Amino acid sequence: MHRWVIAWGWLRSLPILWVSVVGVALGVASILVVDSIFHGVVQKLCAVWRGSASDITVLTFIPPERGRTTPVPADAVVRTLLGVDGVAGAAPRFVRPCLLPPGVRLPEVIAIGQVSRQSMVGLVGIDPEAEAGVSGLREFLAAAPAGRRVRDVARPFDAADLPPAPGAIPLLVGDLFAQKLGLERGAVLELMTIADVDPGGGDAQPLVPRAGRFRVVGTFATESFIEDLTRAYAPREELVRFAETLSGSTEVAVRAEPGVDLDELAQRIDAAIAPYGLHAAFERPVQTWAKKAADVVDAIDNQRQVLDLCLFCIVVVAGFNLLVSLHLLVTEKLRDIGTLVALGGSAVGVASIFTALGVLVTVVGAALGLLGGWFLARNINAAHDLVERLTGRTLWDAEVYFFDEIPIAMQPQLVGLAVAGTFAVTLLFSFLGSLRVARLDPVETLRHEA
Repeated sequence: MHRWVIAWGWLRSLPILWVSVVGVALGVASILVVDSIFHGVVQKLCAVWRGSASDITVLTFIPPERGRTTPVPADAVVRTLLGVDGVAGAAPRFVRPCLLPPGVRLPEVIAIGQVSRQSMVGLVGIDPEAEAGVSGLREFLAAAPAGRRVRDVARPFDAADLPPAPGAIPLLVGDLFAQKLGLERGAVLELMTIADVDPGGGDAQPLVPRAGRFRVVGTFATESFIEDLTRAYAPREELVRFAETLSGSTEVAVRAEPGVDLDELAQRIDAAIAPYGLHAAFERPVQTWAKKAADVVDAIDNQRQVLDLCLFCIVVVAGFNLLVSLHLLVTEKLRDIGTLVALGGSAVGVASIFTALGVLVTVVGAALGLLGGWFLARNINAAHDLVERLTGRTLWDAEVYFFDEIPIAMQPQLVGLAVAGTFAVTLLFSFLGSLRVARLDPVETLRHEA
């Protein structure tokens, strides 16, 4: 017990040791905050993707080939999928990229290859009742501002309270999309797409541009910058007619029952859809949301690991500083060391005081780092706003990082790993510093101080 009392007394009386404490605290706090931000972004992205795309997607559209297409019966695929064990719901979708008019531009320019530099929106044709069973669309619709919210989330394309717009297709757009283009409920927007080749036309025909009028009947809010800016919904049957295609769907969204393993369910679905010939057109017609998002999630995780490694260097620097401080402390405390050994203390026992001092530095630094990191993580958006007001610079841009606010989700395992690594580094340097004490000759130390 005496070694801890001595170590605590030295820590309190020597300001140079608090440099190491601050270094450890900064390292732990930085890792905690950065990991929480990265984990929060991934968690938020996955929630939005799963809410928009559902658990599993089955690709059903076979592209035109030599002027012909082989439409897959969407209703038959849905019935097949609903018969698979573990499937809670299935809904056909018709996804079609559409261009905005040349004079209407979104903040981010999205190009389709070399075809155009006009802004693009991904238009999704849905059946509202079926879609409600596979995605979080109703929750997204309910989250829209009151002034642009749909009349009834259960019937989102109902426009009975809006002025008539003959020939216009009902349209749901992201609230950010509506804000950027100044659209309110009832606004009419023209969109253009490429019609499919008529399968009854025989020889290959040129692709035909197709323009149509769409009326905004409401908005939705997912909290994701990309989703709210580049996605829109329309009635599936009307979108199919607009695109001039015989294919009733391009994909079927599947919701799994709670607790079902998605990879195993995907294998069962893959076997069930074999009679429809989708494997001849697609290498993997069945995709889980996790596999579709894997590239982005893995990229974010790699960035987190690299940044964690860089931030851990702060702890290593604090460890070097602790080593230097312990060497200086040994020089300053030579008389005390000699006295302790002369009174019967062993060299290892005296050296353990310096190891205990290293442990105290680590414990105090890690505790301060955890407390400060937790407080900063919990108030990260307020801190960001303060920095923005003081410097005039926006560090978190929704157009770059997907979300308007910084998402935070603490991960105890990663925090525990960071603290364990911190202890390992500082204890190593404490041990190296205590070796000098263990090799000292007590007679020489007393004579030196005399």
